Amino acid sequence: MDRKSVHPFDCSRNSLRRCILIVSFVFIFVCAGVLSSCGLGLNIENIGDVIEANISGILPSQGLGFGGLQPPDGQEVHEIGSSKDLFYTLQDSLYSFAPDVYLKVEEYSMFSRYWDELTLAGALHSAFQIGQVQIEYDNRTPCTIRIRFAYNHAGSVMSAFFQSPSSPEFTSSEQTALFRLINKVIDETITEDMDDFEKIIAVHDYLVVNSVYTDSEEASYLATALSILENGQGQCQGYSEAFAAIMIISGVETRVISGKAFDSEMHFVPHAWNQVKVDGVWYHVDVTWNDPIPDTGKSALHTYLLRSDEFFENDHLWSDYFPKCPTDRPLPG
Repeated sequence: MDRKSVHPFDCSRNSLRRCILIVSFVFIFVCAGVLSSCGLGLNIENIGDVIEANISGILPSQGLGFGGLQPPDGQEVHEIGSSKDLFYTLQDSLYSFAPDVYLKVEEYSMFSRYWDELTLAGALHSAFQIGQVQIEYDNRTPCTIRIRFAYNHAGSVMSAFFQSPSSPEFTSSEQTALFRLINKVIDETITEDMDDFEKIIAVHDYLVVNSVYTDSEEASYLATALSILENGQGQCQGYSEAFAAIMIISGVETRVISGKAFDSEMHFVPHAWNQVKVDGVWYHVDVTWNDPIPDTGKSALHTYLLRSDEFFENDHLWSDYFPKCPTDRPLPG
């Protein structure tokens, strides 16, 4: 289905009309499975069809404005000329936990095409994004677009931290508790003399030793950082979200990757892990797969820690839009 065909009104009739659409920003919650891979009962091979089904649910908002879409004074407007431009702009905005981002593209149909390319590649997701994203645009040439984000508890904690690192303000008891738990891990694992590699290893090992992979509770809760840090139980999305939150607050650039990985029957199923960036180089980290099953509670594997694309390609799949990880990092000892 062509997404433009489902618009209930034609914005081209008035070049000054501002069109406000609500669309589902697709992100992947990946949950339980044997061998620490995660599944939702979702056939990842048909993820494009699932995304198209979400896109077909586009609804107009109640308000239509007139006139051009004007970014606030001082607001950066990102020029988008390819799906790759759109991917990196969205990633940078989501991982700075911004409430919105402004884009400029030659015309809206080009933005629509880039968005579709990313959805079909499985590259439109964020572990911290929830609900719907509001896309607002004018129908001028060039076209200005505003995308607004909504975050889960961990994303809201990160947003508050980015706004005021010394005294973040939270809007729920869950966010307050999560921030306290994140800082507890940092206090117990990280010292001032550590370099970024040592921080990554220390936090990775803490999460593995103090967490148990489980599918015995509600999947949506197990897929959160709060489940891992509060109860020591979780699934791959929870492991990767907790690891990312701790590392970002510790000053290490970290992302969550949603893709696929082998299950016990050598079938690819939905899975989430991390990428970390140190000294300009990206590495893969899969905390979930380094947590032994059955859980030992005493040791952490390092098989999937600070690894290259070449190593991960043996049993993981992910979109080519994500950063390249060119090399393995030898671990001490």
